[in-house]
Amino acid sequence: MDVKYSNIMTRYVNVYKLTKLIKQGKATLPIEFKALADWIDRTYNVKTINIIRDTIDNGEKKRLQIIFEFEKEVFIFLRKDTLFINQHKQKAIAKQYSALVDKSVTDILVVFEAFKPIAKAEANGKISKNKITNLKLILNDDIWEIARFAQYTTFFFYSKKQLLSSLGNGRREEIKDKYLEILKEYDEFGYFQDEFLPYFDSKENFDENYQSNWYYYYK
Repeated sequence: MDVKYSNIMTRYVNVYKLTKLIKQGKATLPIEFKALADWIDRTYNVKTINIIRDTIDNGEKKRLQIIFEFEKEVFIFLRKDTLFINQHKQKAIAKQYSALVDKSVTDILVVFEAFKPIAKAEANGKISKNKITNLKLILNDDIWEIARFAQYTTFFFYSKKQLLSSLGNGRREEIKDKYLEILKEYDEFGYFQDEFLPYFDSKENFDENYQSNWYYYYK
């Protein structure tokens, strides 16, 4: 891992940890950002959890990270049907930052993030390998692998035939329920309770179409 990427990941993790403390009630939004957060919430009908100010480009560019709870709140600040930020809203918040927080700043990059997907990824990642191995034993011989990628979990049957059969025989519901029993232990904020949607695939498909390579599979 190169130094630049490592620094980015460290900063990203720190942002999540600071926001998590607020969600846990162990910290509060910095007082200097309270008026700005209230303006954002009133104007766009969202709920700001945290605001973090830092710099990028070796300190050359000031940045303001606005963190909401849900992805749907982030989508409000994107251009319609795209993943690009709505520059009008971006500039409006930058203008309010200058007016309410720091009048000396006339140019600041505003970005938007959601807490929930990262919290779900953390919860899913906390399940130990031993528990995954034990679950595979409980689920018997038709499950080849249980693969986790961030907040997502894919259960691999051995064959396409088993995968197809699982659609109508209740097997998928059984697998989902057993995994959710384990996941609840780590789901601190209850994000998975009503929306755990596992994926299902087969080793046969993994071997034939992805050369048995996880990189190709998740690419």
